[in-house]
Amino acid sequence: MIKLALNIERAEKLIELLKSDAYIELETLVLKDDILFQVPTQHEATFFRLLNEIIDKESGFWLDTIDEKRKVYPSECLYFESLGYEVILVNSFYKDIFLKHTLAELEVILADLKFVRISKTVIVNLDKIEYIKPLLNSKLELSLPGGIKLEVNRSYLKPFRLALKEKGGF
Repeated sequence: MIKLALNIERAEKLIELLKSDAYIELETLVLKDDILFQVPTQHEATFFRLLNEIIDKESGFWLDTIDEKRKVYPSECLYFESLGYEVILVNSFYKDIFLKHTLAELEVILADLKFVRISKTVIVNLDKIEYIKPLLNSKLELSLPGGIKLEVNRSYLKPFRLALKEKGGF
């Protein structure tokens, strides 16, 4: 069993999701500004999956596309790639979205999220990496959903490993 305190607003959203999506009611205790959850071991995975969904929705950010401003959620992003003068977002729906941002601007926007630059032309979502394979010449190959393969270039290897430790939970 784990115990976790969440602010009231986030806790109420989580309680609603637990009831409607997972049909789970947990023991809670209302504190001054928080709600304390007591989560039995058998419900931990569901609890954290739903909590991550709530956090992901809260951490959405706005990007300028060719046509409009668009709200994007980190869980939808696989990677960003610069193709000449155009930057595209490849999302989990495997649709390319053309952006008006440069990769340098995106690095600033994504700094607090689980994204890292892996080459001169690519920023990847650490949460979407399924497999990491070492290659020759101190490079790495990343496998993403849909059979997508990306390379971590040598000059970005050290920052990539650091980001895995700090942001990726490895």
